[in-house]
Amino acid sequence: MVKVKIRNERLIEKRQSQICKGAIKVFRQKGFHASSIRDIAKASNISLGSLYDYIEKKEDIFFLVHKDIHQHIHTRLIEGIGKSDDTVEQLIHVFKGLFDLSIEKKQEILFIFNETRYINKKDLVELQEYERQVIDTFKSLIDKGVEEGTFTCRQPDIFSNVLLLIGSLIPLRGWRVLPMFHKDEIFFNLIYLILKGLNTRKDDSEIMRMIEKVL
Repeated sequence: MVKVKIRNERLIEKRQSQICKGAIKVFRQKGFHASSIRDIAKASNISLGSLYDYIEKKEDIFFLVHKDIHQHIHTRLIEGIGKSDDTVEQLIHVFKGLFDLSIEKKQEILFIFNETRYINKKDLVELQEYERQVIDTFKSLIDKGVEEGTFTCRQPDIFSNVLLLIGSLIPLRGWRVLPMFHKDEIFFNLIYLILKGLNTRKDDSEIMRMIEKVL
C-alpha cells in the first residue's frame, strides 16, 4: 500500500499515473538503482516536493505499476466475457482484450517482468491477490468450457497461467515478431494455438470465423 498526503482520490490517481509513466522512462535509461527521485520528478513534470505527496519512495512505483496493470487486465477480461454467451467466443474476446492491452501497456508490462525483484514482501502479497483474480477469471472460463464439453484441459490453473504469459508476447518478444508480422496475424495465430491446446470441440472453419469476427 502506498501512503499519500492528499485526500482527493481522482487527483491521486492522475498524479500517480503521471509519476509512473515518467519513472518508467527514467528506469529504462538509467536503471532502477541509478535513478533518483529528482530524475523521476523531472520526467513526470512534477515538482520534487509535490511528488512526495503521492509516493514515499521509488519502490512505491513498482507497486503502483503492478496494481494498475492487473486492474486493467481484470477489467478487460470481464468486458470480454460479457460480449458473448458462447464459451469459445468469450475466450477469444477475453484474450483479445489481454493482447490489445499488452500492446497499449507494452513498456509497463516489460517493466514488471524486469523489475519485480524490487517489490517488498508485504506489497508482493497484495499484488499476488490481484494476479490471482486474473488467473481465476481465465480458469473459471476454462472450467465452464470443460463442463460443457467444449474444452479438454487436465490442469486449468496451469493453462490459465500460460494464457497470461502468452498474452504478454508483444512486450517480451515484439522486437522480434512485429517487424515480420502484423499484430492481427500474431493474435490470430496465438488464439488459434490456445483453442487447439484446449481441444476445442469446433471445426477449423468455425474457429477461424469466430476469430475473424473480433479482428
